[in-house]
Order: sequence, then C-alpha cells, then structure tokens
Amino acid sequence: MRSVFSVSGKKFFQIRKHKAVHEKFTGAVPVSREKENPEPVYSNEYVVISFDRESSILYQEWRGFCPGTDFRAAIDLIFNFMTEKNIYKTICDVRYQRVVPPSSQKYVEEKVLGYINNHGSFVTAFVALEKSVGGVCAGLYDMHITKKLGYKINGFFDNFDDAETWIIKK
Repeated sequence: MRSVFSVSGKKFFQIRKHKAVHEKFTGAVPVSREKENPEPVYSNEYVVISFDRESSILYQEWRGFCPGTDFRAAIDLIFNFMTEKNIYKTICDVRYQRVVPPSSQKYVEEKVLGYINNHGSFVTAFVALEKSVGGVCAGLYDMHITKKLGYKINGFFDNFDDAETWIIKK
C-alpha cells in the first residue's frame, strides 16, 4: 500500500477508491460482487452474509459494533451454513466493523478450530483498512489462530478484487 508523509513526518496511507468501496451502508451487495450473483444468506444491522455458488465463497460484510450475543448468533449461522454446503473459503469485510470483544474473538477461534478438525481446510481473506478497529481485531484473531494451528489460514487485503484473486487460488 502506498504511503505519503506529511510535513511533520507522520505517515499517511492512500486508500484506493474502487467502485466496491462505499462510504454509506445501503445493505446492497457491493459492486465488485454483483457479477457473481451471490445469494443472500442472512442480514441484520451488523452483518450481511451472502454465498456465491459458482466459486463456493461465503461473503461477510460486518459494520458497526455488534453485541456479543448477536455476533455469536451470526458466527453460528455462518458455520452451520458452511458445514451444510461444505464451504471452506470466506471473504470477510471488516473495514467498517467496530471492536470485537476478546470473548467473541475466542468464540470464532473455537469455531474455526472445530471446523478445521472436522472438515479439513479453511481460509479467510479479510478486507480491512489499515489500522481500522475491525482490521486490528482481525489481526489479533489471526495472530492467535496462527499460533494455535502453526500455519496461516488468513490473508489481509485493502480491497475485494485482491481478496478474491487470493482466495480463488486457494
């Protein structure tokens, strides 16, 4: 990611604007995924979950602060759907997500480890803005899960196109 320096020496990162990056949450599927026609799986004020049958990729678009009970319910729904459809690839947009409490991060870790133990492989491409709250929480989750597994299962990207390119190769 390219960066520029201010007069004071502080580093700023330029964020590339793509059609898929939208500032306002409309609940609509981002433009980059329209071509794939993902089917809606679940939606509430905190998350939109959709599935693309052709690529077998599950998309998650998180936003705002999701209370623990709602977060765990969405995670349960995601892993139940993944088990039912035998999915092992997800793209998780956390650009506009707020803090995920450590207890919820641990809950996801347990779900992922259980899924890997029962079904084998699992990979996630995170779409995150550098130093965003959601990105930092995803980074902590990644650090913990990598330590437990002994290998990486997550990739981090600043846009959907790069995330999709990476995950399709997995």
